[in-house]
Amino acid sequence: MNYIGLEPEPHPNLVSYYQVPIQHTDDGKYIVYLLKNFKRVFTSDTLPSYIKSKLTFANALYLTKISDDDVEPYHFYIFNDNGEEETAWRVSDSNYTVVLPIDNLLELVGLQDNNDTREKSKRKS
Repeated sequence: MNYIGLEPEPHPNLVSYYQVPIQHTDDGKYIVYLLKNFKRVFTSDTLPSYIKSKLTFANALYLTKISDDDVEPYHFYIFNDNGEEETAWRVSDSNYTVVLPIDNLLELVGLQDNNDTREKSKRKS
């Protein structure tokens, strides 16, 4: 299922953190919903490690099986005891919510570099 209009929402308890919806497709891709009508698609090889670790955590704590067919967009923003509210949780078999700091979110959107603090060369060619 493709969810239209999903986007990160501010975490209700953590300042500068966002609840980011992620969908794992049947063909092994991860769709990360970053802005309304803007998403990025990753493979398991290209998915950032800070997201992979949170998905692993959510998978380990997934107790209640919820059908993908029953998922509505609002389910991504309601913690359901299938993970950790301040890290990540599984919404259903194929859907997740991960909690990311604003820096990671901006990096995924492309509005911030990956914190490379090395000084760039000041020499002109």
